[in-house]
This record gives sequence, C-alpha cells and structure tokens, in this order.
Amino acid sequence: MPSNVLVAMDESESSMKAVAFVAKTFASDCRVTLLSIMRPVDLVCEMDTAALHGYLAAHHPEYCRQVDARKEAALKSAQRAARQLLTDAGFGDENITVVYKTMRADVALEIIEESRNGYDLIALGRRGLSPVKGFFLGSVSQKVLSSAKDVSVLIVN
Repeated sequence: MPSNVLVAMDESESSMKAVAFVAKTFASDCRVTLLSIMRPVDLVCEMDTAALHGYLAAHHPEYCRQVDARKEAALKSAQRAARQLLTDAGFGDENITVVYKTMRADVALEIIEESRNGYDLIALGRRGLSPVKGFFLGSVSQKVLSSAKDVSVLIVN
C-alpha cells in the first residue's frame, strides 16, 4: 500500500473522483499531496499588445490579471474541497499537503518532476477541464502514464 501519494488535480469532476478514490481506498495515515498546476493566462493574454486595438488593447493587462485571478481562485477552491474530502475520510491535517504551482513547461512534465520528490504513487483523473477553464486534457494522463519512472500511476475514471 502506498504511503506517499501525489494527487494531481484541477477543478474538474474527474480530479475530485481521483481525490475521493484516494480518500476511500488508502489508509488515513498515508501522506497525500494535492498538486495543482495553473497555466498562465489564456490565448488573448499571450498576444502581442501591438496587434490589439481599441478597448481590448487598453484593458489587456487588467483582463489578463482577472483571468489569472479567476483561475487561481477556482484551483484553490478545488484544493480546499479536496482537502476537506480527505479530512472527512479521517486523514489528519499533518498528512495532507497542498502544492500550487504555475506551469513552466508542460503540465505532465510538471507532475512527473514533482513525483520525483519521493512519492510512491501518482493519482489523477482520466480527463479534466477544457484548456480555457483548466489544464487537464486526456493527453496529460496519458503522458504521465507513459513517462513516469520509478513511481506507480493510478488513473481514475
């Protein structure tokens, strides 16, 4: 039975299923890390401001800050709900860690990189939210499954 589990999650239903599976399946003395990785800004924010005109050009920086703030709030809310689910299942606060990162490269690679910090298992949902609302795509779970070394991967459907 794993003693140190990394749960990669966004705010999707599939991610919460992975958390619920860990909560009901593993012993409550197991250490669980809830990892969320936020993609920075959406496609409009990646555009060169010189290509923008009128209202959008004038409000571009503020719009991008608001998008990031909403994404961050949604992820942190999902992390709180996941933590509560684990706590309700008997996991102690000392056994639950919440990690929030901003993506530097690729979500799957970020998950695999974090898994090298001594985890026995990576748990994640099969499918997450669309690129506009979240970061998990079916390909993320497939990349983690095929690329993770020296750690088991559990994909919850």
